[in-house]
Amino acid sequence: MTAIPMTDEECRLATEAISEQLDRYANLLVKKGVALHPEQELVLSAPVERADFARRVVRAAYRVGAGHVTVIWHDDQVTRLTYENVPTAWFETVPSWQREQLNSLAEGGAAFLFLEGSDPSSLKGIDPAKPATASRARNEQCKSFRDGMDFGRNAWCIAGVPVALAG
Repeated sequence: MTAIPMTDEECRLATEAISEQLDRYANLLVKKGVALHPEQELVLSAPVERADFARRVVRAAYRVGAGHVTVIWHDDQVTRLTYENVPTAWFETVPSWQREQLNSLAEGGAAFLFLEGSDPSSLKGIDPAKPATASRARNEQCKSFRDGMDFGRNAWCIAGVPVALAG
């Protein structure tokens, strides 16, 4: 696939042109994707480079009566730097603040919306044991969170968002 570069101004204009469709997508994710209820907490996981769309989702959630929206940002470049510079053993334990955050949100009945948009080559050359160790630790140590997803205690949805490829 050949990339067609766009200037920042061209991107801004293109986004403005489809603004209504983007708002409808955000509404769809909130109303149908996670079926958010009035006063329910929404946890939104989003790539930092899609902050513009994440804000649309947050607005949509509050419009339907969300009690609160928690946004958890992720960044491919920071993730890569972490895996490059931290030993595998560090990933064996989920930090206590993160366990508390995820488990308490799940136990409180939050809905989880994961906006996914990662460069598939962002971890090229990284020892696969590191992300595997981190994932295994999160699955084992964030039990309420994991069980909420696995056993239908918490509504959740994964939705795609576009990101620029590193390059």
